[in-house]
Amino acid sequence: MKCGEIASRPVITVTPDTPLEKAVELMADYDVGILVLVDKENPKRVVGVLSERDIVRSLAGKAPLTVPVEKLATTHSIIYVYADDPIEVAAEKMMKYGIRHVVVVDKEGGLHGVISIRDVLKRIGGLRK
Repeated sequence: MKCGEIASRPVITVTPDTPLEKAVELMADYDVGILVLVDKENPKRVVGVLSERDIVRSLAGKAPLTVPVEKLATTHSIIYVYADDPIEVAAEKMMKYGIRHVVVVDKEGGLHGVISIRDVLKRIGGLRK
């Protein structure tokens, strides 16, 4: 199975200037563990990711809820897979980097979706919903 087939849920995106408070609300409203930061001018261009772990570290460090997410998110060395990669590639990257989500991009590098560890386990680990 290909990563692009698994990344079927709509991706919840924000721009780098989105306040932390709004990002937290979106994660809660959509029940997701990661938000993808996209360029304001090109919403297919990934510029970062904001995970639950990033938020916990930020709040533990007393970051104000008004801080823009670009200050808290991973904006360098974003881990991704291509939509036509087999799911095993996503699993390997998650294990190698100790992450629970991986961004899926198309051949041109544009945002296609996100795969969670739960998605991988359902497909290759036999986890039931």
